Amino acid sequence: MTPVELTHEPVTPLRGSEGLDDSLRLPPHAEAGMQAFVPLYLRNHVAQLSVAKEMAGTIRKYFGPLLVVPLQQMTPIQIEDWFHTIGGTSPMTANKCLSILRTMFSKAHDWRLVTGDNPAARIKKYKSRSRKRFVQPQEMPALMAALHQAPHETQCYFLL
Repeated sequence: MTPVELTHEPVTPLRGSEGLDDSLRLPPHAEAGMQAFVPLYLRNHVAQLSVAKEMAGTIRKYFGPLLVVPLQQMTPIQIEDWFHTIGGTSPMTANKCLSILRTMFSKAHDWRLVTGDNPAARIKKYKSRSRKRFVQPQEMPALMAALHQAPHETQCYFLL
């Protein structure tokens, strides 16, 4: 069953979820893994963000190995193994995925879907290298043309 299909399943209350909005209830097969939580997270948290499409794409692309693990049973070592697998290819993407996962667990805790500590909280991110970028001489005409079309305040900011 795909995450899209999961959003259309009937929901049943979790123990202790009395008084929760129906949109914050997991489907009956929630014990099958995080797969049941992802559509809930996308619908109730990510959809309100300006980066919703990008974040949903990141989750779809990288979170597959975690979908079979029940939220309450996910361990730091499982997360660290997943994180370093992604980090072997792209450390910055791994950092972004870890940030998303931490937020997912925080939301699950806020929504009283899990208890205890966030298993992703103490995993160390890869160090990021800051980049200094300067306009190259061949880029200057395009920058000036774009500034010429920008609002007056923007022109003043860059030209004064």
